[in-house]
Amino acid sequence: MVKPRHHPGDEWLVSYAAGTLDEAYSLLVASHLTYCGVCREKVRAAEDVGGLLLEQQTPTDLDLGSLDRVLARLDDDVAVPAVRDIRIQTEAERAHLPLPLVEFIGGDLNSLSWRSLGRGVKAVRLDAHGREDSRLWLLRAPPGMRLAEHSHRGTELVLVMHGCLHDGSEIFVPGDVDEKGDDHWHAPVVGDGEECICLVVTDAPIRFKGLVARLLQPLIGL
Repeated sequence: MVKPRHHPGDEWLVSYAAGTLDEAYSLLVASHLTYCGVCREKVRAAEDVGGLLLEQQTPTDLDLGSLDRVLARLDDDVAVPAVRDIRIQTEAERAHLPLPLVEFIGGDLNSLSWRSLGRGVKAVRLDAHGREDSRLWLLRAPPGMRLAEHSHRGTELVLVMHGCLHDGSEIFVPGDVDEKGDDHWHAPVVGDGEECICLVVTDAPIRFKGLVARLLQPLIGL
């Protein structure tokens, strides 16, 4: 498996370690961690920092040297054995999906209520607890498909789990996270050869440019 080159920012990893992310963002980060040993080590380091802080009675009792050593690990590229993904026996059985997502959806892509967005693109909204404005959904698109141009009113995190996605000059492969913020317009293109399956989290409705996409948006809750 190719190691991910695009990762969630450290602020996401630290928040995940602290348990302060809602279910949607936690699921995406946990899924990325199954691909990425470097980020798993960063989460462990953040958890160690939290543990050190909890062990101290007052901030002045903290061994600053120990804290600095743990924080330095956030920048270390430590090799960690990859966690094996779970094979899903569905129409997309060639795809290897991360265990946290498999457990969340019950292991069967076909059991989900996919909605067609046209030209072979499908999406399904997943129920997740937490912030009311967070949206968690799966997207699957055929090879070579240019997705509808859109921007964001907030933050969008996209985890590629199968196939690849071209976004501007960058290429995202399984395990990579594509993060976009406010007012960033883009139209990602699926790579040739195989379907692309992504896990997507947004914290505000997407802003589509095309009329058809805007008309479909209320139907799929994106």
